[in-house]
Amino acid sequence: LVSEWAEYGNLREYYTNYKDRFDLRLKLRMSLDIARGLNFLRAVEIVHRDIRAENILITVYETAKLANFKLSRSLFAATLKQSQNLERVRYCAPELLERAHNFKYDHKCEVYSFGILLWEIAEERTPYEQYEDIVKIVDLVR
Repeated sequence: LVSEWAEYGNLREYYTNYKDRFDLRLKLRMSLDIARGLNFLRAVEIVHRDIRAENILITVYETAKLANFKLSRSLFAATLKQSQNLERVRYCAPELLERAHNFKYDHKCEVYSFGILLWEIAEERTPYEQYEDIVKIVDLVR
């Protein structure tokens, strides 16, 4: 998969390095860009499965683009279970963290991750940034 050059890097790099430009209007526009991308994926029945600031790239025109599709799957794929790392856990839906038997990642999990991403955009902070322990974050979310 090839995409256009992301002049400003990822979303977290953008809000860290360009605070003076990241006003409410731009936050709303980028949030809408991301929502449109997720809506397209939903229309073609694909789940991204890794929605987080590092996977949102910012172009020269300050347009937000979804990136890193290596975990993406068809909504109906048999392999919708997902492993976790510290960064992914920050955006995971509680029901996914419960690891309930036969629970599959779906669009509802994407909506939760997008909600956490919207919080990060508004606050310009990493979710649960004060915690570096996966178990602690899981306990807080559940």
